[in-house]
Amino acid sequence: MEHTFGSKWLVNELSRLGFSVSYDEVVRFKQSVLQDEVSSQSSLSSYPGAFTQWVADNVDHNSCTIDGRGSFHGMGIIAVSTKTGAGRETVRSTAIKRLARRPVKEVTAHLGVEIVT
Repeated sequence: MEHTFGSKWLVNELSRLGFSVSYDEVVRFKQSVLQDEVSSQSSLSSYPGAFTQWVADNVDHNSCTIDGRGSFHGMGIIAVSTKTGAGRETVRSTAIKRLARRPVKEVTAHLGVEIVT
């Protein structure tokens, strides 16, 4: 529900009625998955049977100006990695260790690519 609707209120209401876990527990699970993935392997693509795809997209804002001033061009790139073949079974059966909730800045501090102008 949280992924589909992005509503903290909806998840908390369903939790209050006994239909789901709380929003805080959802966030804690997502952080635990991320931290478990990062701690267990520094780079998924370095393992046999792994596939990494780089995905990029750009955006232009006010690109139809006469002098070219006041326009913005931005680009974002992410790496999407997954295990393939024999590794799939181990992913499905691996339990996620429940970790304490931490600030997002701490969890994602070492993830990403340095931006150079």
